[in-house]
Amino acid sequence: MLTMSQINCIKTLRNDKGLSVNALKNIMGITWTTAMKYADGEQLPKIKIKKCSGMMYNSPWGEMVSDWLFEDQQLKKKLRRTNKKLYEQLMEHGFPGSYRTICLYIQGRRKDLSAPSPLQETARGGFC
Repeated sequence: MLTMSQINCIKTLRNDKGLSVNALKNIMGITWTTAMKYADGEQLPKIKIKKCSGMMYNSPWGEMVSDWLFEDQQLKKKLRRTNKKLYEQLMEHGFPGSYRTICLYIQGRRKDLSAPSPLQETARGGFC
């Protein structure tokens, strides 16, 4: 499978530079059928979206942890709860899972919460 940059390069060479499929084949080092497929076709590789499943995603435990993480995000760094503290609080509520389950879920959620939105300004002062 080709990367998106390779596919875009093939399309650019074919549409803008007017190269033949045989020339694309030689330049890119791919087979003729692959060059033809991406040069003239409107076919792009499908993006695979990983569906999250499991105890934390299909039960109220995940919502509780997500809410706590969102609340903690508003606090100063020193006042935020650690993974261990979140796990202990969940155990008080009767959580049946393990500490590792909580850590994996929190790791994914923190990435989602800390990812800048497309409209947030970058450090250079411009927009993404």
